[in-house]
Amino acid sequence: SSFYSQYKGWVWTAIIAVSCLLLFIVGLGINIVRRKRTEAALRKSEERYRTLFKQSRDAIAIVRQDGTIIDANGSFSKLFGYEREELMQRNAKDLWADPVERSGWQEEMKEKGFVANYDWKVRRKDGEVRDCLLTSTERRAADGALQYQTIARDITDQKKSVEALRQSEKRFRDLFDSMTDMVYTQDLKGRFLSANPALNRVFGYVHNELIGLKAMDFMKPELRNQFESEYLKTLEAQGHYEGITSYFTKDGRKIYLEHRNNLVRPEMDAPYVSGMARDVTHRILAERQIKGLQEQMRQAEKMEAIGVLAGGIAHDFNNLLMGIQGNASLMGVDIDAGHSHHEKLKNIEQYVRNGAD
Repeated sequence: SSFYSQYKGWVWTAIIAVSCLLLFIVGLGINIVRRKRTEAALRKSEERYRTLFKQSRDAIAIVRQDGTIIDANGSFSKLFGYEREELMQRNAKDLWADPVERSGWQEEMKEKGFVANYDWKVRRKDGEVRDCLLTSTERRAADGALQYQTIARDITDQKKSVEALRQSEKRFRDLFDSMTDMVYTQDLKGRFLSANPALNRVFGYVHNELIGLKAMDFMKPELRNQFESEYLKTLEAQGHYEGITSYFTKDGRKIYLEHRNNLVRPEMDAPYVSGMARDVTHRILAERQIKGLQEQMRQAEKMEAIGVLAGGIAHDFNNLLMGIQGNASLMGVDIDAGHSHHEKLKNIEQYVRNGAD
């Protein structure tokens, strides 16, 4: 007790010092554990990033502000045809196929600090030019230096497919527009959804004036009910309809169209009618004219037959009359003018001549 009393201050000082030392050691240990955990998490994150970086199908590279490539994944090497070590010795500016595009990219980066889906034409090691979509973002290195993280995706084959599709559509459109036959589509109520120039030309309308109108709008009023009751119902039931129908053009001229329509049922869209028609007005009128001429020929043949028959009858009848006249003349030779039958014989001869005439 006397010792405690004498050295009380020193004891508490020592206790406090030891406690602080212990707290410092414990805190240091905790900080070390936390730091190690942080470092482990950072390493794990970096490993995940590095794995993603290496295995990504997109071409990824880290580029300094001056264009020096400081890192690139395998897809980037494959895209440009260089080994990774070769890329480390090159400047990203050398990979641009078009200097104008590079200047546009630089301007956009200065303005926004990033570029998304930029159309990038690159030149491979073998000289081949490929089309890519480029996305670049600014980042700061540990030393504060400005860098660009660049992701490129090769879209050359995709663009070729799109261009091939565009050319195919253009060829179809050119064929559609240049056909002399009428090509059109209709909905299930008979309204025109599309029409090529030939259809507009035949009906006398400018482009797209027909769109939304019904085909029966160009028919005689008495035929319009038949259009809905026969044409549309048959089309829905059988899937096709063909025939020759008369219509009236914008200026009132009557035309005849030979048409064939098919019902189309797309998987992901509403059904519609696809049709083709041909103006057969001249053919129909020519056929009618030929039928009229044929009828006239038949009438002429009948009249000719009647004429032959009448000529034969007249000839035979004339022979009979000549026999009567000959006998009457012979009788008149033996009878003088004063005989009572002389005048009657003269009358017989006159009747015979009238009959012959």
